[in-house]
Amino acid sequence: MITKRNKKEQPSLKVTGIFLKKYQKHWIHTRPYGHDIVIFSEPNKKMVIKCKWPDKVRSKDGRVYDSRR
Repeated sequence: MITKRNKKEQPSLKVTGIFLKKYQKHWIHTRPYGHDIVIFSEPNKKMVIKCKWPDKVRSKDGRVYDSRR
């Protein structure tokens, strides 16, 4: 269920852009803490973005659970 929030309750959203002029390929890896996004661009540069969940964990079978339970 989606509920509408009052504008006063919404946190401000800050958007950051990354521009790669010579993008080649990307991979997304599943990790216990979330995901790693690996981006390869010329000349021979690899960038890793670690996306970590603040309140979730991944079990050995790959399912995601709330860490507060």
